[in-house]
Amino acid sequence: MAVYRDDRAQYYPGNDWSDVSSRNSGVSLRFRFSNGGNYSSTPASLQVCSTTPVVQTGNTYKTSISGYVNSTLSDDRFFVTLDVTYTNPNNYFMIDYIVRSPRTLSATGQTVHMYLDHDAMILGCDASTGYMSSNSTGQFVGDYRPVNCGNCPNANLDNIGKYKNPSSHGFKTNGSFRSYYTGAYNARNGINGTLELSNTYNSTSFIDDGIAVEFTAGPFTQPNQTLIRSVAHCYGNDKTEFDNLVINVPAAPAASTPVTLDFTSAEFSEIEGEHTVQNVKITVSGGILASDQVCSFTMSGGTAAENTDYTYVRGFTIPAGNYTTPQEFVLNNITIKDNSVCNDNKWTNLTIEPPSTCNDMLMLGTQSSAKITIKDDELRPEITTFLQDTVYNTGEVVSSLSLTSDIADATITWTNSNPAIGLAASGTGAIPSFTATNTSADPITAIITVTASKECTGTSRTFIITVNSKLNITYDYNGGVAPATANPTEFFVAELPMNIMNAPTRTGYTFAGWTCPALSATTPQNPFIIPTGTAQHITLVADWGSGANVYDIIFNVPVGNISNPNSDRTYTYEDNVRIYDPSIPGYTFKGWTIENDSVSSPPIDPKTNVSWNPHTVYGNLTFSVTAPSPTDTTCWSPNKYTITYDYDGGVAPAIPNPYTYDALTPTIHLNAPTRNGYTFKGWTITNSDSDDIAVALLSFTQVIPTGTHGNLLCKANWEENRYNISYVLNGASHPQTPTSYLFTDWTMIEDPTLAGYTFKGWTIENDSASSLVITPTTNVTFGPGTVFGNLTFTVPAPPEDGGGNDNWEQITYTITYNLNGGTHGEVHPDTYEVTDNVSISIPTKSGYTFERWEIESDSTSSPLPTSGNPTTTFGPSNGIYGNLTFTAIWTTDAYTITYNPGAADASFTNTTNPGAYNIEDTPITLTDMGAKRNGYSFTEWSITSSEAGVTIPNGMTIPAGTHGNLTSTAQWIINQYNITFSVPDCVNNPNSNRSYTYDDDVTIANPTAPGYTFTGWTIVNDSVSSPAI
Repeated sequence: MAVYRDDRAQYYPGNDWSDVSSRNSGVSLRFRFSNGGNYSSTPASLQVCSTTPVVQTGNTYKTSISGYVNSTLSDDRFFVTLDVTYTNPNNYFMIDYIVRSPRTLSATGQTVHMYLDHDAMILGCDASTGYMSSNSTGQFVGDYRPVNCGNCPNANLDNIGKYKNPSSHGFKTNGSFRSYYTGAYNARNGINGTLELSNTYNSTSFIDDGIAVEFTAGPFTQPNQTLIRSVAHCYGNDKTEFDNLVINVPAAPAASTPVTLDFTSAEFSEIEGEHTVQNVKITVSGGILASDQVCSFTMSGGTAAENTDYTYVRGFTIPAGNYTTPQEFVLNNITIKDNSVCNDNKWTNLTIEPPSTCNDMLMLGTQSSAKITIKDDELRPEITTFLQDTVYNTGEVVSSLSLTSDIADATITWTNSNPAIGLAASGTGAIPSFTATNTSADPITAIITVTASKECTGTSRTFIITVNSKLNITYDYNGGVAPATANPTEFFVAELPMNIMNAPTRTGYTFAGWTCPALSATTPQNPFIIPTGTAQHITLVADWGSGANVYDIIFNVPVGNISNPNSDRTYTYEDNVRIYDPSIPGYTFKGWTIENDSVSSPPIDPKTNVSWNPHTVYGNLTFSVTAPSPTDTTCWSPNKYTITYDYDGGVAPAIPNPYTYDALTPTIHLNAPTRNGYTFKGWTITNSDSDDIAVALLSFTQVIPTGTHGNLLCKANWEENRYNISYVLNGASHPQTPTSYLFTDWTMIEDPTLAGYTFKGWTIENDSASSLVITPTTNVTFGPGTVFGNLTFTVPAPPEDGGGNDNWEQITYTITYNLNGGTHGEVHPDTYEVTDNVSISIPTKSGYTFERWEIESDSTSSPLPTSGNPTTTFGPSNGIYGNLTFTAIWTTDAYTITYNPGAADASFTNTTNPGAYNIEDTPITLTDMGAKRNGYSFTEWSITSSEAGVTIPNGMTIPAGTHGNLTSTAQWIINQYNITFSVPDCVNNPNSNRSYTYDDDVTIANPTAPGYTFTGWTIVNDSVSSPAI
């Protein structure tokens, strides 16, 4: 660290002094390592990665130097940053020595020892004495030279008059240095086994002095741990100048987490001219930095030259902060230079150096390098007109084209590489209108170049003009006729490819397509495509294929029961053709529906037993037949058939069934016959038409489907009935059996039950109106041949508001109370019914609190009411029934007894009376509790209760049955006291014996005796506790 003062080096580590202003020797920095009792004397050096730009704020200047030092005790690399601060005009500058352990620490407990040293040849004189001071502001170690030190001992070096007196130099830190040295310069770096300097300083003689101090950071107990030591580098005049310089103790930051660095873009641009870059940015993302971190950059390659086009320092400071939300920073370590000539834009590469070497808190992202373009700032006009390649046909008028640039007064010129297109070879300003020309058989092109210029010439831009010629198309119809819509007869090359879409015609032939001998197109094409690049006249020849047309005959017959003796086939205009009729059982064929895709062919008639001779019909034919239906008899006529019925002991239905039908008759749903005691199961249908039968046998059905044919016999099928019994109970209880019965069964139905009701009878429904009615409706029994039909036994619910109905009679239940000495509450019903909402108030009993009801029921299946307070309630929703007994359960009440002495000057001397009781404790005998009151006597207690209506006589007893919280107040009577005088006869006593009370005012007159003065009474009081008189 070199410092200049009065255009001279402030200190110099060599043996002599050079009077040269560029002298740059200074303080050296060394490192050593220890771990516990293991000390390594091997020195290590700081490997500097980068410095940061000097930042000025007012009179204060700051910069950083960052790098690393490798431990001599382990494989660990410790990262070091020196934050340098100088404020003008101070005679010192501060350096924060910031040391951080790596994110992966292989050995904990390591301590970094840092040594600063130099030869104290101060401003031209090599003689000084050591000086050290320590106080609350820190420790200073250095040397000084007073005003009267004499000539410089090294006068032979021609330094006389060049040195400065007084002068001082040294180092100061917060706390103290671990070790230090001032003395002969050549011994300043001597250390002992624990890496300490000799802890001496020469304060008595002027010698060729050297200075060294040692301070430490550590021990490092965990990865990513940062420790800081602040050291002032002092260079002043007076010996005690820095004694009271305060050195702050910087706080060690918390651990950081790594962040990722990316350029915000792969390319940046800056206009030349002296300035710090404004557009080059990085993004910092990922972790949290508890302290500033320095990132290193390199600039290299490209056409831009360092110091000519740009300058830079390698370091950029990333401030402490939370980067979990990415942040962007403009780099302040790059300066763009200026020049004044027309140059091309310059560029160079900017790269983030791999951080793992110099700072393992920083990681490279995906964009770790970028290109910086330095744009020339001289005016270079650029063409702004949109220029595009264009194609014209010969003879076409081309409009003029205005040309513009980004500089309004720039000069614009243009050149034409091929004036044969009808445009001049060059010009200035707009390109004028012209007529496109091409006298050749092929397209011709011209390259138009447009250039703008002012101070410098801008970039030229070009576009192409193409001019096409016109070519002929000739048609050979080869015996055919031209199409109704004509095809094109000429084309331009630029129009290609072109489709020839319209086909010629020829009777009896199909057009296969065009061929073109000139294009070697021998395979017919329809449409014919004139390919791109064709640049000659062409002839297209019609091709009619290999011979007469072959036509299809297609038979469109629905899948099903239609028999078609024909199959799909082909024919020509030269053939004899025969078509056979189809058939369906139950129908007579009426004729084909015939379609021909050739509208000019003669129609075919008749439509049955079809045939035709050669040269009569042509075209693709479709012979269709539809399936017969009630709405479609186009092709078929249905045959008529009979239906005969056998009821097998039953009776014909009330609505007769049909006796005739045909194949188109809609599905016949046969009506069922009836037979007592039986259920009709369907018809067995046989078909008498054994040769022409659609359905030979249909068993147990009631439907004759559409399409059936033949004479039919329908025979009825029967099954003996089993009837269902169902129950609608509406909350009543019943086993719900039996669930069915036969007409021949004996059947019994038991009665239902319902809590709170007596059953009166069923409501019975029968879906057979002709069945006998069931009576009676309780204990129901019916036998064979009497009842039939599905039965529903219903018992309606009784009314919700009480009472009964035709099916139920309501029961009234009793409620009995056992109050155990209590008194009924306001509401206490003696009976209830299951539809009642019942409320029962709690009873009362003096001295007791009602606890609950104990409730019993004579119905073991009924739930019990829940005891409530102040009211027990139950109702229909609780499902309670039966006679109930309510027994009251009581809890004695606890009361307090408070004792009042009855006067402010009264008190009690004991607590023998109870402070609490309940009614079962009474009667209670009270004591006076040692009550006392000056001048009074206790007589009895006055007792009052908090309960209304409770009266207690005065006395010493709380009577039986007393309840409520009591207040006992002491009662008093005032005492009478005697005053007696004992006076000799010779004494005149104006007083006489008398009595008094504690509340009286008493005056005793003095006695008299001749020749004597009264000096006072002798007073005796039988109350030892009374105050003396």
